[in-house]
This record gives sequence, C-alpha cells and structure tokens, in this order.
Amino acid sequence: MQRSTWQIGLIGALLGAGLGLLSAVPLIGCLAIPLALVLYAGVGVFAALRLPAPRSAGPGAGAGAVAGAITSLGYGLVNMIVTPLVFMMMGGPQAALRGLPPQLLDMYHQAGIDPQMIFSPLMVTLSAGLCCISNIVFAAILGAIGGAIAAAAASS
Repeated sequence: MQRSTWQIGLIGALLGAGLGLLSAVPLIGCLAIPLALVLYAGVGVFAALRLPAPRSAGPGAGAGAVAGAITSLGYGLVNMIVTPLVFMMMGGPQAALRGLPPQLLDMYHQAGIDPQMIFSPLMVTLSAGLCCISNIVFAAILGAIGGAIAAAAASS
C-alpha cells in the first residue's frame, strides 16, 4: 500500500475525530453522520488520485478502502468516548428508563432482565464500540467505491 494512502487515512482520522466531537453538540451533531459518510468516500477519492499513473479501478478501490477504514477508526474511537458522556449529561439510565413505556419495562422484568443494566454507561460504551466496528466496514466500502470511481475516471 502506498504511503500516501496511510497519510490520507490519518488526515481523515483527524477530521473524523473532529466530527465525533461535533456529534456531542446538540442540534449540530445530527450533521456529523452525513458528513462522516461524505468524508469516507472523499478520502477514498483522494487516496485513489494519489496512486501513480496509470490508475485503474482495482488499486483505487483498495487504496480507498484502507483510507476509509482508517478514517472511520478516528471517528469511531472518539464517538466511543463522547457517546457515554453525552448519555450521562442527558440524565443517564434514570432518564432513559423514564422515557420507556411501562409495558416494555414489565417485559424486561418478566424476562428477568434488569433495565438499569441495559442502560448502564458500560453498555452504552459497548454498543458504541459495536457501532465503531460496523462503521469501519461501512467506511471501507464507501472508500472503496469512491476510490474505484475516481481511479477509473482519472485513467481515461
């Protein structure tokens, strides 16, 4: 893999970390996810365009996938830290449980599950970690698509 692919991925990871921090800001944070999707495809395009000529779709997709995955790692790791903090600032497990319908709470109790445990900061962090892992795969796919298109377009 080209050194420039790693560099673009690291720059993307820094931008992704900034988007992860932006996701904690109310009303503006909803823009973080769409911007992250654009960022994943964008770093794939830049990674493919940094390949030596003649470019083709295959290596462009590979470079884009690596750059997208690295970018997603920056976003996901910051999001794993920010999500539990925002959850606790919003009232934590007590606020989450107050928002649930009583029928759902009864269902949890009948199943022998403590609803307090489901909404604990540890579980929120673990669920953010699972999102981080799936996000890496999705970012690699978007980066590969952007890289393949950019490399194919630049070769002609």
